Amino acid sequence: GTDVFYYPTSTQGKKAAMIVAQNLKSIYPIPNLVKAVPNTSLGEVRLPYAPSVFIEFAYHDNVNDATWIINNIDTIARNVVLSLTEYFKIPFVLPQEPQQGVVSVDWGSLNIREKPNTNATILSNAYKGDPITILGQWTGWYVVDYNGIIGYAKSEYIDIL
Repeated sequence: GTDVFYYPTSTQGKKAAMIVAQNLKSIYPIPNLVKAVPNTSLGEVRLPYAPSVFIEFAYHDNVNDATWIINNIDTIARNVVLSLTEYFKIPFVLPQEPQQGVVSVDWGSLNIREKPNTNATILSNAYKGDPITILGQWTGWYVVDYNGIIGYAKSEYIDIL
């Protein structure tokens, strides 16, 4: 089975463990063996000042579990990233080959934001004709690299080259 350990008095640790366990149920062959488990002895969840979880994806002394791990490394990694994006309330953006683009605004500048939301913090401003690298896409927004700053920009204001 899969155990997601958290420190019992950590509300945020428990929240993260519950999200991870729920998402792992969708990929582990026996979903009812996936559980969030409170634990006071593991230093990985007891000692950090930040919310934390410790995941035993499966147990290598069980041949079926070991085979599942070996055959599903990418799926497991993607699932954990999905859980982290859910916990932090940020979009899950599948990686893609970077594409080159150019900023295409008819006024001031294009805001590069911390999150894909017009109320999110502005990290930088890009101007008409500036080159920009597109790293991913999410519901009308691009994940971009603009002069080393990674953020989100409205896709309608970027032309792909």
